[in-house]
Amino acid sequence: MRIYTCKPVLYFFSLLLLLLTISGCGSKRHLKQALELENSGLFQDAADSYMRALSSNRNNVDARLGLMRTGQLMVDTKLRDFMAFHRNNQHAEAVNAFMEVEAYRARVANLGVRLDIDSDYQVFFNDSKESHLEDLYQDGLRAIDLENFSSARSIFQEILSIDNRYKDAADHLKTATFEPVYRDGLELMANGLYRSAYNTFHSIITRTGNYKNALQLREEALKEAMMHITVIPFMAVEREHRPKARELQTKTIGSINRLESPFYRLINEPALASAFQNQNFSDPLLAIDYINRRGITINTDYILLGRITRMSEQTSPVRRTTQRAYLQHSREVENEDGTTEKITEYSKTSYTKIERRSIANLGIEFSLVNFKTGEILISESISLEERDQIEYGDFSGNHKHLVPGTWRDADKDHESDRVETGSRAIRSLQELFEARKEIKPGTALLEELLNSSASTIAREIERYNPEN
Repeated sequence: MRIYTCKPVLYFFSLLLLLLTISGCGSKRHLKQALELENSGLFQDAADSYMRALSSNRNNVDARLGLMRTGQLMVDTKLRDFMAFHRNNQHAEAVNAFMEVEAYRARVANLGVRLDIDSDYQVFFNDSKESHLEDLYQDGLRAIDLENFSSARSIFQEILSIDNRYKDAADHLKTATFEPVYRDGLELMANGLYRSAYNTFHSIITRTGNYKNALQLREEALKEAMMHITVIPFMAVEREHRPKARELQTKTIGSINRLESPFYRLINEPALASAFQNQNFSDPLLAIDYINRRGITINTDYILLGRITRMSEQTSPVRRTTQRAYLQHSREVENEDGTTEKITEYSKTSYTKIERRSIANLGIEFSLVNFKTGEILISESISLEERDQIEYGDFSGNHKHLVPGTWRDADKDHESDRVETGSRAIRSLQELFEARKEIKPGTALLEELLNSSASTIAREIERYNPEN
């Protein structure tokens, strides 16, 4: 069979020619429409159609000339409106009208068409602009004096949209924007809501660098909101689980230290490590009582306690079972008439199915307690289980020639022998040989559960908000 191919370069130019033809047709259609509109005296609509025609084809000379004619008419019309506003001291309207003219000229200039205006109009615009900006400026100052910050913000935004260097409008916009937020932060501080105050001052700093003494107040709020936590050595119900309890404690400390929240700081209290070495408290209040009875002094407000209540892991031995199947092969045979044909034959064989399973379980209790008041802030339990299993096939020959089936005797046929040639059955068998062969042992599963538990404890602490 002969296959024809198209060279990439030829294809590119063919596509380019097609696109030019399509765009040219669009440009001609818009040009025709523009001419009809211009002849009807609908100059604004005509100008828009000329712009569309020129956008479709920048080389359309008729569209360019048409846009020059009708576009200039539009500019002249808008300038007459501008001058009427200017003479009547309607400076806001005059500024808006002139800025519309400039925006329109910029749009047309992007298409390569220049529309001219007399330099005198710029002088008249500057006069109206100065009057309008001064009026707005005074309105903005009055709004700030009246603490109408929302209105003031809108006014100074408008001023800066016209002239981004006008007087100190940028400073007043900053005041109008951040003064109400700053005052909210002060009120939150006064009400003892230091986390919310920190977040409020932080939002000011991230948006504008600083405002008044927001940076100092943010640090003061953080100092008051900070939770200093001491992690009591984690315990375990079973003595043999204590090494894992210490491992869980280490992982939990790491997870807490990685929290993005600024409100938590861990305090190391060496005296507690030896005091709790062989203890196992199910009630966190008993742990506090134990600390007080031992006369241990700690410089922290909060303590975190954890205990492993149950833990197990197991990896089963490898289980091998012999599975019966057939080996498929083809050969050619010669018929009586001398022709040949290919036939498929199946011979009895077997392969080994290998299975293995693993499991890990972990139960944890943890509490966050206010050491000064004895209030239990968080008290949770975690129950986790993780499993893994592998099941794959092993065959000394080429497994791709195996097909599923059953047989009774390897050396002789029986009426119960069956070959399964369905695609689904064959695919299922082949997937057995392509399956994963390495199991994740119970020890590895348990390690994952310890990591997950440590992350859960840290997240629960992060979610705790004393202000809710």
